[in-house]
Amino acid sequence: MRYINLQYLLLSSILTILFTPSAFSQNRPLSDIKHLQQLNGVRVEVKKIDPVITNSGVTKSNIEHDVKVLLTAAGLQVYEASTWEQSKGKPYIYVGITTAPAEQGFYALNVRVDLKEKVKLERNGLIFDDATVWELGFNGIASAQSIRQVRDIVKDMVRVFTQDYLRAQQQYTPPEK
Repeated sequence: MRYINLQYLLLSSILTILFTPSAFSQNRPLSDIKHLQQLNGVRVEVKKIDPVITNSGVTKSNIEHDVKVLLTAAGLQVYEASTWEQSKGKPYIYVGITTAPAEQGFYALNVRVDLKEKVKLERNGLIFDDATVWELGFNGIASAQSIRQVRDIVKDMVRVFTQDYLRAQQQYTPPEK
């Protein structure tokens, strides 16, 4: 085996270690997640997935399914289009996965999970349709063999979101009347 192949094998092993749930564990302060309070539901939007990833068996529909299952398990309603149109703020979870070829069968990888919604600025009343109010991102390099782990990365990132959501709900105190 040539030196260069051992180098790629080592890199692939490192990526496997990096793609563990603990890589995204965070304990955000309440001030960073307070805006998740009173969030009742979301729509799920998965950006079109690069053929490099779909060829490994990871599809837009199975990513969407995974995200919906995790959100529902956390107690969030997953809105269909008609319900979402009537929801306050029109919140949605956006999943974006981008790849770019690197060297000899490796790919640069960017994964994003965002909560976006319509926001009105208090100071001037301007409305933004797609303001990001929560986000988590991942950048890395993956081999053609390990690229299928992107599905696990997305699930881990959504779990961080649901943990933040649940913490925010536990800390919520309704305003006094």
